[in-house]
Amino acid sequence: MTDVNQKSTRNKQTSTRKEFSEMTETRNKSIINLLSSTVLALALAFSFALPAFAASGPNGTVEGDKDHPAEAAITKILEVPVGTDSPAAIFKFLVTPVAVEGSSDQADLDSMPVIGTNGTVEIDLSSGATEVVDGGVKQIIKETTNLFDKIIWTHTGVYTYHISEVKDTYTCSTSVPIEQMTYSDGEYDISVYVDRADDGSLYIRYIGALVVTPGAPGQNGNDKVDPTPGGDPSVTGDYSQMIFTNSYLKINTPDTPDPITDGVLIISKNITGGTLADPEQYFDFDVTISNPATVIDPTRTYKAYVIDGNGIVSPIPGNQAPASAIKNDGKNDYIEFTTATLTQIQLKGGESLSFVDLPVGSLFDVQEIDPKNYTASYVVTVNGVMEESMSASSAGSSLGMSQAFYTGEKYNCAAFTNTYRDITPMGIAVDNIPYIVILCLALALVTVIGVFSVKTSKKS
Repeated sequence: MTDVNQKSTRNKQTSTRKEFSEMTETRNKSIINLLSSTVLALALAFSFALPAFAASGPNGTVEGDKDHPAEAAITKILEVPVGTDSPAAIFKFLVTPVAVEGSSDQADLDSMPVIGTNGTVEIDLSSGATEVVDGGVKQIIKETTNLFDKIIWTHTGVYTYHISEVKDTYTCSTSVPIEQMTYSDGEYDISVYVDRADDGSLYIRYIGALVVTPGAPGQNGNDKVDPTPGGDPSVTGDYSQMIFTNSYLKINTPDTPDPITDGVLIISKNITGGTLADPEQYFDFDVTISNPATVIDPTRTYKAYVIDGNGIVSPIPGNQAPASAIKNDGKNDYIEFTTATLTQIQLKGGESLSFVDLPVGSLFDVQEIDPKNYTASYVVTVNGVMEESMSASSAGSSLGMSQAFYTGEKYNCAAFTNTYRDITPMGIAVDNIPYIVILCLALALVTVIGVFSVKTSKKS
């Protein structure tokens, strides 16, 4: 009986030691996993040393797992003025190795996977891009695919790359239409933390992107941005925030334009009304010309020449525009318009104002002021299409466009016509006949009431 009790005691002790060992092993594994995760997070955090913002990973990074590794992409936003056709441009970006596990030794850099084709990634805007119009700007947006798709990692650790845009990859036309492309100065550092899964495979657990030089409005140096590819570029921000913003401009006139044949915007004045319409009478206009929305330059000026009724560039007398705005190019007078500044000018019947150097997408707004004895009307044509027509309610009333319009690549014109009020041989203006008829009816009614009142008084 004693042997049995001793055996039972030994079995219990063995079982207790086994359970304690298993518990200790489980606890150690938990501690190791916790320490591992902490070290990984700290390693990634120190690789950036960046301010945090709302994201799924530590210190503002994005996080993935074995089945859905973290991803990153580059976004190209090309801004063009409304009315401008989009160029079929290809943009290129350098993805340059910076460090692996904090080391920038050449041997370590050479061990890093090459991203793209020999370290270059492309975005082709000729297809698959999304266009979003906001005010006077059309944004053409396209992302790369995941930069690290199909990349084979050889070991765990933090890999850091530098991303910048290659300039002058699009050949701009120097003949009409003249093209201008401004490239992004944006630069980003992107760090990729490669972890090992339970099955031994390697995957990207965290990715963080740091703004070195801002590539989009609202960014600042040392900002952390989310590089995750988006789903719908038409939704603001639903794309990788590693953004490179370029601007594109078209000018449809040569360097030395002919005011008669190369006008990109025409403001014309015609008069009708027979012999009573005075061909020498000047009419007052308020004209405002503004830069395309992609051009931020408050001092930019534009040239407009006066073309007479015979189609010849006309000298500009002092009363036709502010003296300070009348210039000469060595051959002809012209009126200088400063962007977004109202300029008061005059035109007479048969004359037109020819703007020769407006970029596509420039804004124009024209108002005719108090055309005495004339009824004003206008037709606005933009990019070869009639956009608006309107007539004043009466002679002498000012008349202006309902809104400012953007110039397009084709014909643009604001054509104003003034009609002299009709005059009858008795000197009564036809425009006033409705009011005269009402007045006569009122007088007749007063007369009838007066006669009726007299008769009623006599009978009494």
